[in-house]
Amino acid sequence: MAQVSFDGQSLALDGRRLWLLSGEIDFTAATADQWPALLATARQAGLNTIATRVAWHDHEAQPGRFDFTGDLNLRRFVELAADEGLWVILRPGPSVRDGRDQGGIPPHVQRAKVDRRSGPMRVRSASPPFMEGVSRFFKAVMEQVKDLQVTTPLPTPAPRSAVLHRIGRPAGGFQGQGGGPILLVQAEDRWHAHSPRDHDGYLRQVVRYLRENGVETPIVVANNLWQPVEGAIAGWHGRTGLTATLRQLGAVQPEAPRWVMELELGESATLDEPLGPVESPQDLQRRLLGVVSAGGQFNLDPFLAGARFGLAQGRRTGGPARFTLPARGNGAALDDSGQPTDLLAPIRRVAHFATHFGPLLASLGHENPRAVLSPQAPSNGLSVVHESGAMGELITLSRSDDHTAESARLLLPSGLELDIPLGDERSAWTVLDAKLGTVATLDYTAFRPLAFVDDKLLVLYGPAGSTGVVGIEGEHLELQAPTGRSPVVETLQGITVVLLSAEQADAFVLDPDGLKIGALATDPQGAPVPAEGVGSLKQVQPDGKTKTLRLRKPHVAAAPALGDWSSADLSALWTGESDAYAPLDRADALGLAVKPAVTARGYLALRMDAPKAANGKTLAPRAGDRLHVFVKGARKAILGIGPDAELGPISLRLAAGPVVTLVDALGRYDDGSDQGMDTKGLGAGLRHAKPLSLGKTKVEASRKPDPFALPGYHAGARQGEVGPAEQLTWTLSATAGKDVLVRVQGLPCRAVLTLNDAPVAYLGGAVSGQHTELVWTAEKEAALTPGKNTLRLELFETLTQTGRTAAQLAACVTAFSLSAPLGDPATLHFAPIETAPDADDFAPLAKSARPADAPTWFAADFDTPEGHAPVYVSLQGMTKGLIELNGRLVGRYWHAGADGKPLGPQQRYLLPRGWMNDDAPNRLCLFDEHGRHPRKVALTTDPGGAFASAR
Repeated sequence: MAQVSFDGQSLALDGRRLWLLSGEIDFTAATADQWPALLATARQAGLNTIATRVAWHDHEAQPGRFDFTGDLNLRRFVELAADEGLWVILRPGPSVRDGRDQGGIPPHVQRAKVDRRSGPMRVRSASPPFMEGVSRFFKAVMEQVKDLQVTTPLPTPAPRSAVLHRIGRPAGGFQGQGGGPILLVQAEDRWHAHSPRDHDGYLRQVVRYLRENGVETPIVVANNLWQPVEGAIAGWHGRTGLTATLRQLGAVQPEAPRWVMELELGESATLDEPLGPVESPQDLQRRLLGVVSAGGQFNLDPFLAGARFGLAQGRRTGGPARFTLPARGNGAALDDSGQPTDLLAPIRRVAHFATHFGPLLASLGHENPRAVLSPQAPSNGLSVVHESGAMGELITLSRSDDHTAESARLLLPSGLELDIPLGDERSAWTVLDAKLGTVATLDYTAFRPLAFVDDKLLVLYGPAGSTGVVGIEGEHLELQAPTGRSPVVETLQGITVVLLSAEQADAFVLDPDGLKIGALATDPQGAPVPAEGVGSLKQVQPDGKTKTLRLRKPHVAAAPALGDWSSADLSALWTGESDAYAPLDRADALGLAVKPAVTARGYLALRMDAPKAANGKTLAPRAGDRLHVFVKGARKAILGIGPDAELGPISLRLAAGPVVTLVDALGRYDDGSDQGMDTKGLGAGLRHAKPLSLGKTKVEASRKPDPFALPGYHAGARQGEVGPAEQLTWTLSATAGKDVLVRVQGLPCRAVLTLNDAPVAYLGGAVSGQHTELVWTAEKEAALTPGKNTLRLELFETLTQTGRTAAQLAACVTAFSLSAPLGDPATLHFAPIETAPDADDFAPLAKSARPADAPTWFAADFDTPEGHAPVYVSLQGMTKGLIELNGRLVGRYWHAGADGKPLGPQQRYLLPRGWMNDDAPNRLCLFDEHGRHPRKVALTTDPGGAFASAR
């Protein structure tokens, strides 16, 4: 059995040090037919490891029924990674964040039965029903891949030669030793709170459950030291200041490697925020080198942007409408379809170097780091970091944007002055006395080392036209980086030295035939994939021989055309007359306003009879979705959250008879204190509401409150916080038997809300959501009593520290007296809207037709185009709804509001090629909330990605 160990420098497999350079490819963010090409691209980019999230909600949509087939086949993905020679980091959560619905935790978990002794159900906590679900999920995951851990013994040990750096294989990657490529498992993700109670009751138990279900590799967490976890390596996540952070992490945790488990490349695209500028390749290269120079290994998150298919889209904290989109974002190395972005180039440079020279990096001693000019301070000009170890020395250089020198002269410990050409790059690196396998020593080089393979081929690069020296075993060469298309090839001490320009370093692959310059990757059939505009490749064989490889001009298939549109008549749903409605048991009446919405695929129609006409100020208490209210088939209001919706109260006239509510079951929070607290469906029903006066605000000095008096995960809180704070107090009057709604909206700071001195809610401020709503009934709720009650907002700081006045914070808190539900719960029926109707239910739609302003299904056919270009659908003219391809849900779209005003940055939506038919037309269906005519909808194969301007 292989043994995995670690110390303050790296992991080691049977004593052999490993240096991991990882990229995040979440396997369900792509379809199974894409996996081989994506993994090959990662390997050819220089990575030797792949990390992948295992999102619980993808695999256990219904309690106890697990699916690991097709596009969810985790085992197949891990096996393909092994075939590519890649290690695997498994990330099963249970919460994986990433803009996913409820962070990947399935909604049915909240419906698990609880007893009085176990307390209320809370996700990411020691709540017994939640922990039972976690254990069940971990067991199912490990049943799939337990024998694919590197610790699983093989019948015959792999020969030692299998671990050498062979051309076409990743340096230091999985080479068949052990039973599989899984080398590391991450527990939880970004659990940002400090509570010894939750460490013992939750985090430590998550690690224990992984062990009990068969995890034998090291376990890592990424909590940024909020809560150290016994039995796990503390990792980090972040974007900036990583050089300094990793030095600090090494000082705090000297016995374990320095991991950046999420080196952030991009942020999830959300509905209410424009996409920010993409990081420049120069800045990314400088950032990656900063991690390496501090002894850090990293996981690029995301390497593949990918897509959130189905209803995996969730909601981010920190804003009123931060709903995530099907396309993840625009900061990855590969876009949603797997096409390379500009950020692939710096990743290729640093990753090739760091993997091929991994033994050198793993040997560096970081126990006593030298003081250096901080790479994070741009006014410093040029920063140099020099580290040494048993396998050689590393020097990294980082310069500010305004530092214009084209080279840097280093005075080496030997007294030699070495000019490092910088060109227009903001960072550079070199090595001294580096062991080139067992055959030679690289004494020094003015150029950036990229790779050393087969004990004979050394690849370097430098700015085009720059000059410098290379020394091997006491002999040196003066070289000039090429300015044309051909590389410089020389032999020094039996080593073939290939010098590339910076442009050539951005497009090369190492395969069994040697070094191919001008290619970004090879396809699953082994054919090179050229960089844009490249018509021929330059090949350098290990013996130094070169030749030119001519390429055929790729055939670009035209975008397929959509056929004529048809539509399905859903008017009977909105009048309440449809046979699709199913009755609910009376005992489930108001509770079922939640349960169907939790299980519905996006939309659910609820019908309830109003016994008489009603007119008044109306709202839907605790509605965490968008509710379209139809009376006699006509939409009267959109209540709830998100664009076009109103929290209320608003004027609403109901007629006697059926009232239909279309519930748009929006994505839930992926993180923060509100995760798992979303209310769904009708919540507490439709109610008339009257404002309740809270009277004069009383401000008092206090101490910081203790949110851990409440169950659950409290993001951003530390147990035992001390220091001065203030609290705001009001008087809340309640009438016996009357429901009261308290709403906290837009609070800019953390606080605990108490009612009659009993804590009722932790409000996370900047990491919270849009609003929090609580409903109580006097005499039925222990906290609320008839007559006067004390409502208090206990802040974690003083008003001065918040930067707000008492009046400004008081305006965030409102209260209402509620009527009984407007409708008879006994008449509640539901009709899930899960898939498009049968083809027979569609009728031709004339191009000049004016569909009714009501939710409508539309359908059109198209043929699968030739080639492998991605296919996108542009939804010009549509509003909000669902996209379905051949009966499979692609995802939500939120393209425009009811007024047609565009919403969100995503302009087009990827249609998975793996879901298309080879020998039959494909059927595209759209469910549009406002029934807009799809006459402007079109398909495109333009590779610009999901965020390109629609054409």
